Amino acid sequence: MNYDQEKSFQEAIVKEKQFDEFFKTVKAILRQCDIKNTSQKWEQKDYDLDAKLREKQHTVREAICDDFNTPKAIGELFELVTLTNGYLQQDPKQIKEPLVRSVSKFVFHILKCFGIYE
Repeated sequence: MNYDQEKSFQEAIVKEKQFDEFFKTVKAILRQCDIKNTSQKWEQKDYDLDAKLREKQHTVREAICDDFNTPKAIGELFELVTLTNGYLQQDPKQIKEPLVRSVSKFVFHILKCFGIYE
Protein backbone atom coordinates (compact mmCIF):
# COMPACT_ATOMS: atom_id res chain seq x y z
CA MET A 1 0.00 0.00 0.00
CA ASN A 2 1.26 3.42 -0.92
CA TYR A 3 1.37 6.08 1.80
CA ASP A 4 1.41 9.10 -0.52
CA GLN A 5 -1.91 10.84 0.26
CA GLU A 6 -3.13 11.18 -3.32
CA LYS A 7 -2.05 7.71 -4.41
CA SER A 8 -3.12 5.93 -1.23
CA PHE A 9 -6.64 7.35 -1.44
CA GLN A 10 -6.96 6.18 -5.05
CA GLU A 11 -5.58 2.76 -4.12
CA ALA A 12 -8.04 2.47 -1.22
CA ILE A 13 -10.96 3.25 -3.51
CA VAL A 14 -9.81 0.61 -6.01
CA LYS A 15 -9.37 -2.02 -3.28
CA GLU A 16 -12.80 -1.27 -1.81
CA LYS A 17 -14.41 -1.66 -5.25
CA GLN A 18 -12.60 -4.97 -5.72
CA PHE A 19 -13.86 -6.26 -2.39
CA ASP A 20 -17.39 -5.06 -3.24
CA GLU A 21 -17.23 -6.91 -6.56
CA PHE A 22 -16.05 -10.04 -4.74
CA PHE A 23 -19.05 -9.99 -2.40
CA LYS A 24 -21.44 -9.39 -5.32
CA THR A 25 -19.88 -12.25 -7.26
CA VAL A 26 -20.13 -14.61 -4.30
CA LYS A 27 -23.77 -13.68 -3.77
CA ALA A 28 -24.60 -14.20 -7.46
CA ILE A 29 -22.76 -17.52 -7.73
CA LEU A 30 -24.27 -18.89 -4.54
CA ARG A 31 -27.74 -18.09 -5.85
CA GLN A 32 -26.97 -20.40 -8.79
CA CYS A 33 -25.71 -23.22 -6.60
CA ASP A 34 -28.24 -25.83 -5.58
CA ILE A 35 -26.70 -27.45 -2.53
CA LYS A 36 -29.40 -30.12 -2.38
CA ASN A 37 -28.56 -31.42 -5.85
CA THR A 38 -24.81 -30.89 -5.70
CA SER A 39 -22.31 -33.41 -4.44
CA GLN A 40 -20.66 -31.97 -1.35
CA LYS A 41 -17.76 -34.41 -1.41
CA TRP A 42 -14.61 -32.33 -1.56
CA GLU A 43 -12.10 -32.64 -4.35
CA GLN A 44 -8.48 -31.47 -4.38
CA LYS A 45 -9.35 -27.89 -5.44
CA ASP A 46 -11.73 -27.63 -2.46
CA TYR A 47 -9.02 -28.82 -0.08
CA ASP A 48 -6.58 -26.35 -1.67
CA LEU A 49 -8.91 -23.39 -1.16
CA ASP A 50 -9.63 -24.48 2.41
CA ALA A 51 -5.89 -24.73 3.12
CA LYS A 52 -5.39 -21.23 1.71
CA LEU A 53 -8.26 -19.94 3.86
CA ARG A 54 -6.63 -21.39 6.99
CA GLU A 55 -3.24 -20.00 5.96
CA LYS A 56 -4.65 -16.53 5.31
CA GLN A 57 -6.60 -16.57 8.59
CA HIS A 58 -3.32 -17.19 10.36
CA THR A 59 -1.29 -14.59 8.45
CA VAL A 60 -3.99 -11.91 8.72
CA ARG A 61 -4.22 -12.43 12.46
CA GLU A 62 -0.43 -12.24 12.72
CA ALA A 63 -0.47 -8.97 10.75
CA ILE A 64 -3.13 -7.54 13.04
CA CYS A 65 -1.17 -8.57 16.11
CA ASP A 66 1.95 -6.99 14.58
CA ASP A 67 0.93 -3.48 15.61
CA PHE A 68 -2.02 -3.49 13.22
CA ASN A 69 -0.02 -4.08 10.04
CA THR A 70 -3.03 -3.13 7.92
CA PRO A 71 -1.28 -3.13 4.51
CA LYS A 72 -0.10 -6.71 5.01
CA ALA A 73 -3.51 -7.85 6.25
CA ILE A 74 -5.31 -6.25 3.30
CA GLY A 75 -2.77 -7.79 0.93
CA GLU A 76 -3.38 -11.24 2.40
CA LEU A 77 -7.14 -10.77 2.13
CA PHE A 78 -6.78 -9.66 -1.46
CA GLU A 79 -4.77 -12.79 -2.29
CA LEU A 80 -7.52 -14.93 -0.75
CA VAL A 81 -10.16 -13.06 -2.75
CA THR A 82 -8.18 -13.62 -5.95
CA LEU A 83 -7.87 -17.36 -5.25
CA THR A 84 -11.56 -17.60 -4.43
CA ASN A 85 -12.50 -15.76 -7.62
CA GLY A 86 -10.53 -18.39 -9.53
CA TYR A 87 -12.37 -21.14 -7.65
CA LEU A 88 -15.72 -19.53 -8.54
CA GLN A 89 -14.93 -19.75 -12.27
CA GLN A 90 -15.73 -23.45 -12.31
CA ASP A 91 -19.13 -25.03 -12.95
CA PRO A 92 -21.57 -23.99 -10.18
CA LYS A 93 -22.35 -27.69 -9.62
CA GLN A 94 -18.78 -28.20 -8.39
CA ILE A 95 -18.68 -25.21 -6.04
CA LYS A 96 -18.95 -26.08 -2.36
CA GLU A 97 -21.25 -23.45 -0.89
CA PRO A 98 -20.13 -23.80 2.76
CA LEU A 99 -16.49 -23.31 1.75
CA VAL A 100 -17.22 -20.16 -0.26
CA ARG A 101 -19.40 -18.81 2.55
CA SER A 102 -16.54 -19.38 5.02
CA VAL A 103 -14.14 -17.38 2.85
CA SER A 104 -16.67 -14.61 2.35
CA LYS A 105 -17.50 -14.41 6.07
CA PHE A 106 -13.84 -14.25 7.03
CA VAL A 107 -13.04 -11.49 4.54
CA PHE A 108 -16.12 -9.52 5.59
CA HIS A 109 -15.31 -9.95 9.29
CA ILE A 110 -11.78 -8.60 8.91
CA LEU A 111 -12.90 -5.69 6.72
CA LYS A 112 -15.58 -4.91 9.29
CA CYS A 113 -12.90 -4.90 12.02
CA PHE A 114 -11.00 -2.33 9.97
CA GLY A 115 -14.13 -0.19 9.75
CA ILE A 116 -14.54 -0.60 6.00
CA TYR A 117 -18.01 -2.14 6.32
CA GLU A 118 -20.68 -1.70 8.95
